[in-house]
Amino acid sequence: MNYIDPKLVHESIEKISHRGPDETGFFDSQNCVLGICRLSIIDVSSGQQPSYNQEKTVASVFNGEIYNFGELRERLISRGHRIGGLGDSTLIPFLYQEFGDQFPRQIQGMFAIALYDSRKSKLLLARDRIGKKPLWYSWNRETISFSSEVKGLISLGAERGINESVIPEFLQYGYINSPRSAFNEIEQLPPASVLVFEDGKRSVDTYWNISDTPELSISFPEAKEEAKSLIRQAVRTRLISERPIGSFLSGGIDSTIVTALMKEESEGEVNTYSIGFSESKFDESGFARNIANELGTKHHERFIKADPALIVETLSKVLDQPFADSSIIPTYLLAKFASEDLVVALSGDGGDEAFAGYDRYRAGKMLNVVNPLLLLNPLSLIPVEKFANQKLRKLIRNSGFQPLENRYRGFQSLFSIRDLHSILNPDLLSQANEDDFSKLWSLSSSSDSIRKMQEIDIRTYLPGDLMHKVDMASMANSIEVRSPLLDYRVVEFGISLPSKFKIGAGENKHILREIARDFVPHKLINRPKKGFGIPQAEWLREDLVELVKDVLLDEKSRSRGWYQFNKVEELVKLHNSGRQFDNLIWPMLILELWAKNWID
Repeated sequence: MNYIDPKLVHESIEKISHRGPDETGFFDSQNCVLGICRLSIIDVSSGQQPSYNQEKTVASVFNGEIYNFGELRERLISRGHRIGGLGDSTLIPFLYQEFGDQFPRQIQGMFAIALYDSRKSKLLLARDRIGKKPLWYSWNRETISFSSEVKGLISLGAERGINESVIPEFLQYGYINSPRSAFNEIEQLPPASVLVFEDGKRSVDTYWNISDTPELSISFPEAKEEAKSLIRQAVRTRLISERPIGSFLSGGIDSTIVTALMKEESEGEVNTYSIGFSESKFDESGFARNIANELGTKHHERFIKADPALIVETLSKVLDQPFADSSIIPTYLLAKFASEDLVVALSGDGGDEAFAGYDRYRAGKMLNVVNPLLLLNPLSLIPVEKFANQKLRKLIRNSGFQPLENRYRGFQSLFSIRDLHSILNPDLLSQANEDDFSKLWSLSSSSDSIRKMQEIDIRTYLPGDLMHKVDMASMANSIEVRSPLLDYRVVEFGISLPSKFKIGAGENKHILREIARDFVPHKLINRPKKGFGIPQAEWLREDLVELVKDVLLDEKSRSRGWYQFNKVEELVKLHNSGRQFDNLIWPMLILELWAKNWID
């Protein structure tokens, strides 16, 4: 392990100081330098990092929270360890001493951990099971550097050479899944993984696999009570904080349950936060307000509108990887709004993946049942760009005769393979790496189509899109988001349930809806899912129309050679005339904004 200049580590920490503005800490030895910027939440007065074992032969830094730290502390003390401090970070070197490289198995929480064992000149990196906390690294066979954000690695000297082979994957899905990144020299540590770097060699081991969860045989009443109990326990452990804490309340089922249990488990007043849009079909603020009134929380709301400066000047610089999920805009603004009062917020993320909340689960199962009848499918002749509803466009586009694997890949994609081939330069397509969708699909041995689709989302969309979005949007505003429904025990329980408990009685997420009905009137639950999106198509042809022309159609964008530019110009023109091509234009715009900020 080669020596790294401590000055570079200090500069790297400064680049990501928004993640922890309260204090910094450093460890410097002959072969390793560790740095941390801390957002102090638990053990504020004495929880400084790095943390050390008693002999100071093991040092660690970590981002996140260990929710079972009280139980782990008792276990370690009972085994003879003498531990200082009162928080969670101080336990990590002792967990490593007691359980070795697989110590992350003992942790319930969200985390990215770096640990150095000076006796063995060994570095260990670990990431939580679900992938809530990011961990990026660069390795040149002599030195390994790592950071919670790519911009931190660039400060440490990682080259900005673009990995053009991932561009088709990004445009198709809107994100880049681990272990790849948009830079040649940078990788993501996958969720539930431990990386060990020793004697110039790197090894990566997986310590948790959602497919290993056995299917349950249980009655619905028992399942409902167990689910509520597990979620309550997850909420309770996530309320431990010495700093102001509140809840993100969208008015949906998941955030309603989390907030209701938070209210029951809290001694004082609960503050809830939501944002709204002037466009009614995207606005859920009224639902959130009604839920807050029913639960008796102190509710705060703010309305937003299209803001090109936010996209160009803020988000494209925050996002050091290309990311095309436009819901990061309201997510960022919600975090910014809540950070005026809070340091910690609970969210309802994870309910859709664990308990089958997406419409695509029902559609995938239904179309799979009638698949033989779809050989002659008149829907395939319909020009989907006439429809404003993106879900309907996806349903029509993927309604033909095909295996469930291909159909679900289509549901996860922003647009069709045919569209991808029509806009990308053939030379770029020829060098593209095949994405891991088929490999990951095959990892599930379940014969249940609903569970199979859930598992692929937990392996791909959840960490690659949702968790990346929430982490970057929240930490850019120095606020920590905790997600009780992503407690791995809740996820395992949800995935193991019979599908009829999750998709039953004519509704998605049936068991969670039944739990929510215990807290609020049925009329507040029995409504269609809206999602947390923006009026993307309208913004692109109205408020952002000049931005699209200035960024996507300029000479620099042409010179990259990524697109067939006559096709891009045609798409922009057609979209501005009222056709719906936002699903193609938005990711291209985001990719170009990213390139201007991080490549040029």
